[in-house]
Amino acid sequence: MSDVDPDERPSTRLVEQRIRNRIIEYLELAASFEAQREYDRDTIAYVPHEVIEQWADWNPVDQSRWPGRCSSCLRGSAFETRLA
Repeated sequence: MSDVDPDERPSTRLVEQRIRNRIIEYLELAASFEAQREYDRDTIAYVPHEVIEQWADWNPVDQSRWPGRCSSCLRGSAFETRLA
């Protein structure tokens, strides 16, 4: 049982928007060598592995873990076709 007041929980739409924003931030990092160099300066992580792991964090193969409608975000897309 959750001790969070239902009125204080973010809406499904807000959660989906936050997930979308984190995916966009990830794609910006993955697409930019400069951003990756900055990330490397600011962390102790090995950046190539970190970039791959971040993708796995935000895009689980097991889409049943996604909240709300996000479980169907990639269904039928070119991305899902490449995974099959």
